[in-house]
Amino acid sequence: MRLARGQQRQPRRRQSHPQQPRDETDTLASTLRAVKRALVSDASGAQIIEAVPAEPSVEFPVPREDLRMLHRFASANPIYHSSRESVLAGIRCVTYEGNVDRYWLGSILHESSRAPFSPTWIASAYVVARLAKQLGYCQALDVGSGDGRIAFCTALLGMDAYSIEIDADLAGMQERFARIAGFKPYCSDADAFDYGALGLARPMIFVGGLAQMGGAALAESVMRGLADTPCADAPAGWAFAGTMSPKYTLHPKGMHGWGGVMYGAGLRHVRTVDLPTAWTLEQEDDTPYVFARPS
Repeated sequence: MRLARGQQRQPRRRQSHPQQPRDETDTLASTLRAVKRALVSDASGAQIIEAVPAEPSVEFPVPREDLRMLHRFASANPIYHSSRESVLAGIRCVTYEGNVDRYWLGSILHESSRAPFSPTWIASAYVVARLAKQLGYCQALDVGSGDGRIAFCTALLGMDAYSIEIDADLAGMQERFARIAGFKPYCSDADAFDYGALGLARPMIFVGGLAQMGGAALAESVMRGLADTPCADAPAGWAFAGTMSPKYTLHPKGMHGWGGVMYGAGLRHVRTVDLPTAWTLEQEDDTPYVFARPS
């Protein structure tokens, strides 16, 4: 995911989510949030650190093979230089530590780059991928995809997955993961990409970037690109990474910064799930992923 770097711990300023019934997504997300809180006190000053549960449990009910693939992604990812087992919030996990400076710097050199690379957690990517499939989408398109972890997870879950990343180093990194999970990466400027060439039918489109950090402009560019190539079976769904940080002014239309884009595009809110990301490690709040579809 291509988003702004982590900020310092900030006072809480909570935006409420519309009421939604609890389900397995809530269980997974709640567990990851608890793991993150425990990890903060155990982080040992690492620049990038995240945890993946080591085995399925009542608190993290996922197939064992899926967890194995998440660990395979992390183990093969060059941004991580070490790993160790730990127990966090009562959950046995593997903690991965690393550094993204090389990719962070490279990702901001492109003239049309919207924001520098900073990843969501791989386990968080898995949760949003599961939610996209649960909502009935059979394809996934991750725009501004960084190292491809959302595309990896959607492909792992059997969705027809594509990713678009402007930075050649990050896109090259995705090639190794694409061979493992079977998604299709493109090294391209999302503003000029030919979306009609993908033959999209019922996609969930993930947008890499906070609305306030260039994500809104990126989303609107993708929407223009799709305007002349409507999806065959059903209109696209959208997944936006929002923020609750007081660093950003609340959007008058809400939705964690995405209200204006959603209103302008005629999208209605479907679901929001809060999940850990690299850029919220030092914050009490997590990243709200806002899911929307045409009204």
